Amino acid sequence: LRAAVEAFLGSNYLRTVEILAKQEFAEARASAVALLLRGAARYALYLEGAKRDDALLRAADADVRTCRRIAPSLAPDPAFFSPAYSEFFRTAK
Repeated sequence: LRAAVEAFLGSNYLRTVEILAKQEFAEARASAVALLLRGAARYALYLEGAKRDDALLRAADADVRTCRRIAPSLAPDPAFFSPAYSEFFRTAK
């Protein structure tokens, strides 16, 4: 999880997704944090791609919904996540 966070904070969103795609976590909270982070990375890639890759948006949405199911009280920290992602996270169906 640490390597994914470092990649994300370095704006290496593709690397963040790659790291988290290979990881499984035994603890539910760790899984939820990984999903929150992977969703944020996928959403950032979607925005960087001029909002053309709907598969990225659907994948980010799925990450958010699963994250919220696992840990309903978890939300993006505004110190680390953009307002756009926070809104996306809040409104994902």
